[in-house]
Amino acid sequence: MDLLGISERSVPKGERRDCFGKVDAYSSGAHWWICWIALPGAWVEHDAVSPNPFTAPKSVGGVF
Repeated sequence: MDLLGISERSVPKGERRDCFGKVDAYSSGAHWWICWIALPGAWVEHDAVSPNPFTAPKSVGGVF
């Protein structure tokens, strides 16, 4: 594993508002976002592409 992702199911506000501190990459969709932190020795494309991580219905609260 090269990255650790922290995500939320909400409308993205951009990397500066959604993430805390320094992050290595940021992904977002219509109603979700992910802040990516690289583990030591990893190479990361800053504009990482990721599918929607939330596969359960919104009433469930989210899936990691």
